[in-house]
Amino acid sequence: MKIPKMAIILILMFLGSKSKCQTLDSVNYSIFFNDCCSNKTPIGTFYSKWFVQDENENKYFPKNNWVKLDNAKSYFLVSTFMYNVPIKININNQTTIDTFQTSCLQYKYPDNLFTWMPIHLVCSDTINGNYSEYYFNGKLRLKGNFLHGKIVDSLNTYFLSGNLQSTAAVDGKHVSYKTFFQDRKLEYIYDSKLKHKIQYTIEGKIRSKYSNKNGNSFYKYDRGNLRSKKKGNKEFIWYSNGKLQESLTRKPLYLLQRLKFHKKNITYNYCWTKYDSLGLKTKEIMFYSKDNCSLNSNHLYGNADEFSLVTYYSLGKKKIVISPIYYHAEDENIPVLYYLFEYENGKYKSSKDLLPGDYEKLMLDYEKDREKF
Repeated sequence: MKIPKMAIILILMFLGSKSKCQTLDSVNYSIFFNDCCSNKTPIGTFYSKWFVQDENENKYFPKNNWVKLDNAKSYFLVSTFMYNVPIKININNQTTIDTFQTSCLQYKYPDNLFTWMPIHLVCSDTINGNYSEYYFNGKLRLKGNFLHGKIVDSLNTYFLSGNLQSTAAVDGKHVSYKTFFQDRKLEYIYDSKLKHKIQYTIEGKIRSKYSNKNGNSFYKYDRGNLRSKKKGNKEFIWYSNGKLQESLTRKPLYLLQRLKFHKKNITYNYCWTKYDSLGLKTKEIMFYSKDNCSLNSNHLYGNADEFSLVTYYSLGKKKIVISPIYYHAEDENIPVLYYLFEYENGKYKSSKDLLPGDYEKLMLDYEKDREKF
C-alpha cells in the first residue's frame, strides 16, 4: 500500500534519531491510517489505541507510535480499530509500517438533533442506492441501501471476523437497532415501535432496561438480578440478597398546597425510606423541594436536611418521630424547635420539645455515621 508523504517524513525523522542504537536483530514497527475523506494520515495512537503481543501474549505498547520488536519472534497487532482482534504482523524489513483505510461512511443529524435515522453520507455526498465497504483482508465491513441518505430496509456492519456487529432495520418511521458481541451474542437493542432499550452482558443476562411506552421506566440489573428500578414518580434500590434497600416517592404539589410555603417555588413532596439487609424499615424522611431528586443525586441529601418529618424505626417498628419548626430566613430555613414523639413497640408513648442542641445530641444516638444517610 502506498505511504503518504507525511508518513514518510515521520519515518525519516524517527530513523534519524534511532539509527545509532538500531540493531539488525530488531525491528521498528508502527501503524498509520489513511483518512478516506481528507487524505490525511493520522498516526495510529491518534486514531486508535493499539499494542503488539507475541505468541506468549507478552504485550508491547507504543511509545510515540512506535514499538521495537525482536525479528526472531512472531507478533500480532491488537487495535481498537479492528475491535481488538489479533492480526498477524508481517515483518519484512527493519522498519515495518502497516497502513489502514478508515471508513468513508459518515452521518449527520438534521438541525443537530439526535435521531436514530440520521442522514448518511460518503464523505460529504449524500448516499443513494446500495453502498458497501470492505476491510483490508477483503471481508465485508458494512452494507446498506439508502434513499436521500436515509436507510432503506437495513444497514449492517461487520467485525473483521465476518460476524455481524450491528444492524439497523427500518420500517417506515420505525427503526430497530441491535449490536452484538464478537461471539454473536446480543449486546444492545433499541426498538422505536416498542419504545424500549435493553443492554445485555456478555453472558447473555440483562444489564439495564429502559422503556417509555407507558411512562418512563428504567431497570438496572447485576448478574441478572434486579438492583434498581425507576418508574414514574417512584424509585427503588435492592440489596444483592434481593431485599429492598431504599425507596423514594415523589408527589407533585397543587397550587393551593404550594401557597403555604415560604419558598413559593416548592413543587414536590418526597418520602425517602431506608431498610436494613433483612428488609426492615430503619428510617423515613418526608421533605419538600423544587428539585427533581433521585436516589443517586447529590442534592437529595441537602434537600432531606430540611425535612418536615423524620421517623426512626427499630426492628421495623416506630421508635421516634421528629417534626421541626423553622424560622424562614431570606435564603434558608433555620430550625428553632423540634417536636419529639416517642414510641414503644410501635405504639405512641410520650412527646416533648427539643432545642436544636438537644436534637443534635439525640441524632448521635441514632446515627453513628451521619454520611450513611
